[in-house]
Amino acid sequence: VPLSHWRFIALFSFFAILGTYTGITVSEFNYDDESWAGDVTKTGAISNSRTVGVVIAGLLGGVIPGVIVGLIAGIHRYSLGGFLYIACMIAPIVQGILAGLMKNAFQKRYQHFSSVQLAFAAGFLAEALQMGIILLIAKPFEDALGLVSLIAMPQILANSIGVSLFFYLYMF
Repeated sequence: VPLSHWRFIALFSFFAILGTYTGITVSEFNYDDESWAGDVTKTGAISNSRTVGVVIAGLLGGVIPGVIVGLIAGIHRYSLGGFLYIACMIAPIVQGILAGLMKNAFQKRYQHFSSVQLAFAAGFLAEALQMGIILLIAKPFEDALGLVSLIAMPQILANSIGVSLFFYLYMF
């Protein structure tokens, strides 16, 4: 892999990790007032923008950079703990694969849409997928359902807008 690819991967891994740390800590189904999310309690989680870095890496670089950035972001999130640590380790890897596959498929099939619209759709699908993974994997299910009920819509919309804004700026 050329050095430029590793720089690309490092840049978007940094964005994904920064998206985790700048997220909002959620515990007992309430948002906590912390400016920097760090260690997560056993019943806590982080509502974050990690997906933006992962999805952009996949959409711009393809499956391999998407997976590598997802793996780095996932391992980092795993290290922070909380009851979602396994789901939040797996989700960015799957999101990186999804975004990488969408890179070519969407552009060929939906040529009448702009890159910004496709980026929004990719961010939306990736975040919705993450919520599904949380519901499938996180235990206890009741806690996962309560958390997803609280964070799903704001996080899906915020990350979809974040991915599309990046593409809007990238185009100019």
